[in-house]
Amino acid sequence: MRTPVLLLVYNRPELTLRVLQRLMECGVTTVFISGDGAKNSTDLAKTNEVRACVERFSSIVAAERYADRNLGCKKAVIAGLDWFFGQVDEGIILEDDCLPSPHFFPFMHSLLDRYRDEAKVSMISGNNPLGSWYSEGDHFFSRIGHIWGWATWKDRWQQFDPELPALQQFILNHGFERAFGPTRFAENRKQLTLRSVRGEIDTWDYQWMAHLLLTNGLAAIPSGNLVENLGFGTSGTNTHEKPIWIKNEITSTPLKICDRAICIDREYEMNFELAKRANRSSEQSSQWFVELGRNETRKLKILTINSTDIGGGAEKLALMLHCQLMERGHEAHFLVKTKKTDLASVHQISTDWKQQIAELDPDVIHVHNLHDSSIELAALAELSERIPVLWTLHDTWLISGSNEHAFQPYPTQLNLLDLRKWKREFEVRRTSIAKGNFRFTAPSQWMREMFFNAHRIVPFHVPNAVEKVEAKEAEYPSERFILFVANRPLTNPYKDFETLKKGWIRANEKPGTDGFDLVCLGGRPLTETHAGRTLFVLDRKTPEEVRAFMERSLLVVQVSKQDNAPLAVLEAHAAGKRVVASLDGGIPELMDETEMGWLHEIQNENDLAEKLTMAIRSLNGVRTTAHPSFRSVLENYLGHYHQLTDD
Repeated sequence: MRTPVLLLVYNRPELTLRVLQRLMECGVTTVFISGDGAKNSTDLAKTNEVRACVERFSSIVAAERYADRNLGCKKAVIAGLDWFFGQVDEGIILEDDCLPSPHFFPFMHSLLDRYRDEAKVSMISGNNPLGSWYSEGDHFFSRIGHIWGWATWKDRWQQFDPELPALQQFILNHGFERAFGPTRFAENRKQLTLRSVRGEIDTWDYQWMAHLLLTNGLAAIPSGNLVENLGFGTSGTNTHEKPIWIKNEITSTPLKICDRAICIDREYEMNFELAKRANRSSEQSSQWFVELGRNETRKLKILTINSTDIGGGAEKLALMLHCQLMERGHEAHFLVKTKKTDLASVHQISTDWKQQIAELDPDVIHVHNLHDSSIELAALAELSERIPVLWTLHDTWLISGSNEHAFQPYPTQLNLLDLRKWKREFEVRRTSIAKGNFRFTAPSQWMREMFFNAHRIVPFHVPNAVEKVEAKEAEYPSERFILFVANRPLTNPYKDFETLKKGWIRANEKPGTDGFDLVCLGGRPLTETHAGRTLFVLDRKTPEEVRAFMERSLLVVQVSKQDNAPLAVLEAHAAGKRVVASLDGGIPELMDETEMGWLHEIQNENDLAEKLTMAIRSLNGVRTTAHPSFRSVLENYLGHYHQLTDD
């Protein structure tokens, strides 16, 4: 095997022996050994045994270095890697408790060759703690790399400064929140990194992971685990008992590596985080459910429930899904409190809705929004014992005690009386959820974490998507404008028109933007003039007209107080337009690398003005990163329906 291997050793001769034997069995011919020094006389005996063990494999050992004193995990590993990449241009790194599968080395060779000139790929991980993660190409990309058997290149390693001098500026720029959304996950990563840099944790890998974030780097990870960790036990420095969530077994079959786009698998990152917190096995990937739904031919009776059939993003997605199910030959019905379409398959919820559902006799019920309907959550929980219920989390109603939009998951601003009401209502919802036989899905990783924090239930991921529409020319009130699209844009409690208006006015006052108007679609017509430019509010447009407005605009803005995975952003991207948006909810997950730099703080008109100015000055090219197709989203839901109804 041509690729050099660095083996990091310390005081575990038995494990060192097993790993060296595996390296020889797999045909490794060039091994570099780097060892930390002993802490005391007892430790010295063990480190001497390790060195004697290494001597037995002198035929494959190219070079050795041992510290003359104990450096600790961080300094010893970094010194060993610096020494290694002072002699080689690329290589594999193993610790003495990492036993690679025979399939590990072909995987490493293939990806080291494939991504050698892709600067965005910072490392190749051979370990997958979730055990398996279904993905195209048998590998995927994450900002979280795993160091239980990994590889990198000399030029990537030489960029790494473990003191992270740019960290504070990165934090001030909300770097962790931009990467992982405004989540507890982002905060945890930030705090662990800070503690590591301050020396409170004797490790180096948190700094390396932060380095990936600071340099926009990614780790390539196998869809199946290729390295068994032997170090769980009292001899490990930072690992002791194996957590339940970690799948330590290695895949028995080789991976079939093929081409795939270099894009972040945010779903994997959140599954990884939530599996740790829940300390149980991870959920299946959304791609696994897509394949199940694509290949299953059984026809089902599917009942969809929502507050109405025409409205905002949740209503649009629910109606599209309902119509597509019928086109595929499923028996689909749609129950709503307020019916606005003339579709015969859409029914108003009757006063005796239980009897109504009994007569429809569905195989599965799919709930989008239950609030603003006449169906009680507790009664639906009872019904779910007989009929499986899939529930898509479009908003935060189920994780709050609020009854008015926008729902408040954190009731910090309430007075004592309202806080008591909030807590009482939330407890009612939490009890019903615990009693019900519900399966939850969420279109964003932010919502998955929020729901888990509230109910200790991990929702599955089903992303939002939009159908492709052709633009229909319309009358445009301006030749140079930015576009905001929302249901009731001026009064929508989830959006933030006031911040948008102030930020737009301030941006027009800055030099270098050449001035631009603001067009808002979806409200009561209005025209205002500010600083020589005009605000136009226009009424609701057809999807084809919205597409035309997006194509004609300079860019699209999505200014929110609370948002999940807004369809307006997906529609803008489908039209080839970039988006300036709030650093809120699941919005960062929809942004490309350029747009990530334009995310602005919630309700901060100065920051919005700055980001609008940046965007207007650099509108080069179009958005090209693809989101999931509506077909794949439909198949994802079908996969869930079929699994829930599988006898």
